Amino acid sequence: MRDYGSFKLPAWRAPDPIKGRSIHPKQMPTGINAALRNATLISGSWDTLSINRRLKAQAFDRVVELFTALFKRTTPSVIAANTDDLIGKAAVMAARTLRIKTVAVQLARHEQHHELSELVSSVVILGHDDQAAHLSACAERQRKPVRVLDSSWAKHHGLN
Repeated sequence: MRDYGSFKLPAWRAPDPIKGRSIHPKQMPTGINAALRNATLISGSWDTLSINRRLKAQAFDRVVELFTALFKRTTPSVIAANTDDLIGKAAVMAARTLRIKTVAVQLARHEQHHELSELVSSVVILGHDDQAAHLSACAERQRKPVRVLDSSWAKHHGLN
């Protein structure tokens, strides 16, 4: 409660934390940590592919086919995908058709890129933006295989 002389009100903010106390990030649950071991991480940016709006559904189907063919060839045990983007959603759809386990991830902070690149066995990126560039750089520093498919993939399939 704050005392304003003639009346009291509850405080909107709590008192400042004690000096010297540090913030500790939440640890990743052990089940998720174990699921990400040896997973293939799929990320990318749908917007950087510059796909024409009227071809969006056809392009999504082709991305699912692309990932299905890739997963058949590489046979990953787990697919971890950034489901905030259509690229990740297509990867999850392809993995489910092949009955491959999936883990949805969100790549918001650079610390997550580093932590994920340590856990997974390989990275596949479709489309290229700053987030994808940082993720691929983290994975390359960890000496993990990285495959990057850029907007030329969309041009090759007549989607621009």
